[in-house]
Amino acid sequence: MLVVGRRDLRTLPLSERKAHLHEVVPKTPGIQVVSSLEAHGEALFAKAVEMDIEGIVAKRMDAPCAAGRQVHWLKIKNRDYSP
Repeated sequence: MLVVGRRDLRTLPLSERKAHLHEVVPKTPGIQVVSSLEAHGEALFAKAVEMDIEGIVAKRMDAPCAAGRQVHWLKIKNRDYSP
């Protein structure tokens, strides 16, 4: 979440932006706010491979939002992914 009303949230850590998102998005069929996972990344990646998903992205929860590639994001690709 980047903005609430007229308030710019981009300088806030990802954890706080996600908290705002959970507050404002109503439970609606077909819309899911993805939760954070601070542990068990290997198990999550194994499930992504099992489901033939392209991969996962690890993001620092204390990082602000910025445009472009970020050094605090890590994309972990599934080498066996078949689009």
